[in-house]
Amino acid sequence: MFKNKKFYISGILITIITVVLIGFAPGTIYYYLLPVVFLFIGLILIWISKTKIFHKILWTLFPIISIPFFLFIWKQLNTKSPEVFLIPQNFKGKVNIIYNLKCAPEIKENDGKIIYQIPNDGILLISNKLDDGFIDQKYFFVDDKGNKSEIPQMDNRDFNEEWTIEKNLNEPSRQKIGIFGWGTLGNYAESATTKKYYYQEFFVGSYTDRKVENFKKSQRFDSLMIKKAQDCENKYVR
Repeated sequence: MFKNKKFYISGILITIITVVLIGFAPGTIYYYLLPVVFLFIGLILIWISKTKIFHKILWTLFPIISIPFFLFIWKQLNTKSPEVFLIPQNFKGKVNIIYNLKCAPEIKENDGKIIYQIPNDGILLISNKLDDGFIDQKYFFVDDKGNKSEIPQMDNRDFNEEWTIEKNLNEPSRQKIGIFGWGTLGNYAESATTKKYYYQEFFVGSYTDRKVENFKKSQRFDSLMIKKAQDCENKYVR
């Protein structure tokens, strides 16, 4: 009797721990493999114990109901505030937002959203901390009168190239203006001894524009980005 009770309690504990682990700490399929094995062990212990069949069914249904719920809660906790990017009309090229600069202004949330006013050079300096997480982003062109027009988010994989294995039968126009590389985060330093600058970046333009963007042009932009950040910091120190 004691042994059966021990099986039942152990099975419950293993099931609860693995369900919480899977739900609140999701990872790759390799990460899930071990918790899933332990989950099955927990359920087996419950089923071989001499408890009521109703309790066995209830604990078997527990992971099916609880894991999606915990995953939903985890995603909500790890989702960033909605972000809106206001970009000058007819702007084309790379945009960088550099974070963690004490010399730069802080962007406060407005109606639960963070609104970025992108300058004409495409480089925005702010003091906000760079956080990662699930994103909810929208991009708009803004003309001189303040009128906004939304810019679609594009994906390089939507376009067919010679190396594309599965061709997209609904390939968009290569001249269509959109946002490429949205949600890209990174850091930049000229050398190991140089201060790191943390940024978010994306590209505004067509797929053709994106392909024409060359390495030297990208290097010039990076140099301009670093200089603007350093000038800001030098003025702040003085």
